[in-house]
Amino acid sequence: GVDAIVDADGPRAVTTSAVPGTPARPAPDDDAWIIFTSGSTGTPKGVAVTHRNAAAFVDAEAHLFLREQPIGPGDRVLAGLSVAFDASCEE
Repeated sequence: GVDAIVDADGPRAVTTSAVPGTPARPAPDDDAWIIFTSGSTGTPKGVAVTHRNAAAFVDAEAHLFLREQPIGPGDRVLAGLSVAFDASCEE
């Protein structure tokens, strides 16, 4: 099988590491996920969020809510939303 992602330009192969079957580490400007929104047109549109954007969001939230115990490199953050919640409100 071939690892691939689908972006605005269509499907493309994903770079893998030197170890077969192990994906390469993502770069800061690689897409982390895609948010789908209908926008003002009513037609679904995918908006890519990069790893850099996701990290900046977590960093901003940490500065607001975790001043006494900052998030460190070994911590993990869950980005979870209810299917009934419109994520565009938070974004």
